[in-house]
Amino acid sequence: MTEERDPYAVLGIASSASPEEVTAAYRTQARRHHPDVSVQRDAEQRMAEINTAWGVLRDPAKRAAWDRAHGITPQVARRAMPPTGSASASPPRRASPRPPTAPSPGPPRASARPAGPAWRRGPAGEGAAGPPPGNPRGTVLPFGRHIGWSLGEIARIDPGYLVWLHGRKEGAPYREEIDRLLAAIRPKSAEPESSARKRRLFR
Repeated sequence: MTEERDPYAVLGIASSASPEEVTAAYRTQARRHHPDVSVQRDAEQRMAEINTAWGVLRDPAKRAAWDRAHGITPQVARRAMPPTGSASASPPRRASPRPPTAPSPGPPRASARPAGPAWRRGPAGEGAAGPPPGNPRGTVLPFGRHIGWSLGEIARIDPGYLVWLHGRKEGAPYREEIDRLLAAIRPKSAEPESSARKRRLFR
C-alpha cells in the first residue's frame, strides 16, 4: 500500500488504536462518505478506500502482517482485548472502597429523658402511676408512685401530686422547681398548701 492507502490514515486513527476504536472510526467514515449520502464526486473511490482499510484492520492477522511490513510495533492500547493467559496483560484495577462515613450526631433530641432511675413497680407502691408519658422536662424522681417520671411530666398529668410533694420532707430538694412548674400551670393565687399556711401565720 502507498502512504495514501495507509489504513490508519484512511480511517483517521493512530496505529495504537484499539479494536473498538477501529470499529468506531470505520462506522463514522462510512456514514460520512457513503455514495448514498455524500455529495462528493469521489465518494465511491473514498468509500472503496475505507472498506479496504477496514478489511485490513478488523482482521488481527492482516493487521499484524501490515504492521510488520511497515515497521509498526503494537502499542499498549491494543491490549484492550489481550490474549488469554498473556503474561503482559495487567489485571483490571479495582476502585478502592470508600471508608464508611459515620453519621453526624446531629442536635440532641428535646425529648431525651434526663438522667435518673427508670420506671419500675415496687412493693411499696413505687411506679403505681405507670410508665412516664413522654416529653420529659426537669428532674426525674427516684422514688414514689411517679418513680422515673420527670417533674415536668408530673406537672402535666398529676399536678396535685406536686402540691402534695411540695409540703413533704422528701420534696424539699425539688421545691423551687415545683414552684416554677406549678406557677406556669395555675393562677398565682393557688399556692401550695404549706406556702398558704405560712402566709396566714405571718399576717
